[in-house]
Amino acid sequence: MKLLLDNEIIKIETVEIHRQYNHIDVVLVINKGEYIICVEDKVDSGINSNQLYRYKNNITKKKQIIIDD
Repeated sequence: MKLLLDNEIIKIETVEIHRQYNHIDVVLVINKGEYIICVEDKVDSGINSNQLYRYKNNITKKKQIIIDD
């Protein structure tokens, strides 16, 4: 995985969209894991203690995103 910097332009070849992956509302896997975007929907709810930090650590520890369909 690479860190996407402000105003960086990348070539997107593939996008996989997964819902409710390891308690993360939406996970976008770009270019087969080159970049990963996590989206947490907080409509009508508050931020839980260290929630986004835990999600970041969970995703970065994985070598690849494995989805059980």
